[in-house]
Amino acid sequence: MVYIVLEELPELFDKIWFCSARRPAIARFRRDDHYRSEAETLDEAIRQLVHDRVGLFPQGPITLLTHLRYFGFVMNPVSFYYCWDKSMSRIEHIVAEVHNTPWGEQHCYVLECPRDWMHGSAQFVLDKEFHVSPFMPMDQMYAWEFSYPEHCLNIEMNSSTNNQQVFQASLNLKAIDLNSSNLASCLLSYPFMTTKVAAAIYMEAAHLWLKKMPFYPHPIHNKKQSNLGTEKS
Repeated sequence: MVYIVLEELPELFDKIWFCSARRPAIARFRRDDHYRSEAETLDEAIRQLVHDRVGLFPQGPITLLTHLRYFGFVMNPVSFYYCWDKSMSRIEHIVAEVHNTPWGEQHCYVLECPRDWMHGSAQFVLDKEFHVSPFMPMDQMYAWEFSYPEHCLNIEMNSSTNNQQVFQASLNLKAIDLNSSNLASCLLSYPFMTTKVAAAIYMEAAHLWLKKMPFYPHPIHNKKQSNLGTEKS
């Protein structure tokens, strides 16, 4: 994954010949892969989103933790935007941009960070608002924990139903410089990382289906189908 400052796009990747935020490339940052908005830049879009949700515009830089598009393919189950204060000494909000598959939808959770969070970890408990899996109901609670983004970055995401944990995912990263040498090394070591992420999601879905786990259809799509059935009858 890459951790980038949105204001530095698209120039950020101009010195890496196989990576670009302007054109197709082996490794590419594409604006359309992220939060959909009428704003021209992603930086402007996230600032407006935070303002719409909490009534405040982020005053400092916004950093993004995400996968790039590799060999034309991208899969980001969740990307994280860190909205800093003007001095970049404190994170004011985190935006979790969640994508579902195969529906291709996205939803953003805006988290208000503790005012004294400058090291260690911060915890957030929130209601599930977005359908991500046909094997998980909408009536769930999320418990997310973020370490302060320094040399190491850790994120843990748990979901529970009736106070029983049903899903857990964690992300543990160490920072290295974003340059052509390090990015090339990552591509050689993990050339199809985003494809691997997608394959893992579908393999787990197949495993749960074979186990005959309860199936929860997409609530919006299911409602549309029900309405169509009512109109025809």
